[in-house]
Amino acid sequence: MRSRHVEMSLGEFLRLPRQLGWKHEYYGGKAHITPREILVPVAIEVALRPLDAAQGLEAVSPEAGPALALAFAAAFADAAEFCDFPPSKLRERAEEYVRDYFAGRRGEPLPASRLAREGQQVTGAAFVVRTGEGPLLDCLLVRAERRRRGLATVLVSAAMNDLHARGERRLQSRYHPGNEASAAWHQCFGFVEEPDLYMARLRLSHAAQEIHRRKRIGSLTPAEEARLGAERERLAAEVARLEEASRP
Repeated sequence: MRSRHVEMSLGEFLRLPRQLGWKHEYYGGKAHITPREILVPVAIEVALRPLDAAQGLEAVSPEAGPALALAFAAAFADAAEFCDFPPSKLRERAEEYVRDYFAGRRGEPLPASRLAREGQQVTGAAFVVRTGEGPLLDCLLVRAERRRRGLATVLVSAAMNDLHARGERRLQSRYHPGNEASAAWHQCFGFVEEPDLYMARLRLSHAAQEIHRRKRIGSLTPAEEARLGAERERLAAEVARLEEASRP
């Protein structure tokens, strides 16, 4: 999905369904729908994973830098995070990411990082760094033509096995809520969302807006109103709990 700037009335805009990973704004007689700059924090306990040695994975090394940058640009060309980047800007961002990774500007690069190749082309990679809170899956990428074949799972399983051998107990990750494929993969692999005040507030606002929208268009049944109201109350309680925990 790309950002959208569509002419419509305010009434039409207010009836639009909202998507959690996107900002919905109205000005100049247009709806402006653009990606939010937000990541969902998740984590998983490190454990051994079954792995086929025939997959032929490699450690991520500086020598593979140019091929990694090409793979990054190809993998994220259709992602919400970079949806408005022209090809030249996305290539620059890809090269910047790879430079920053090897320079340690994103955290200490860890030997658990893995890449997969077909010939000289990198088809996927898992970049793992150490932050102040421990190992982080900083970036996971798979070229579009290699998706839905288990490559992401193989890459992260290999990284997990390396972390396990080194005595690590926990791996963190993050995904953009507008990247539905990434969200689904993290959940399927076993990552669990971490408590986060900003995300809780965003979900509460989203739930309240959905109730108002459904009432406005007349599609809210009593059963749905009860269900959505209960979810809004649950989110409000979570926001209150996290706000209390954040106070000094």
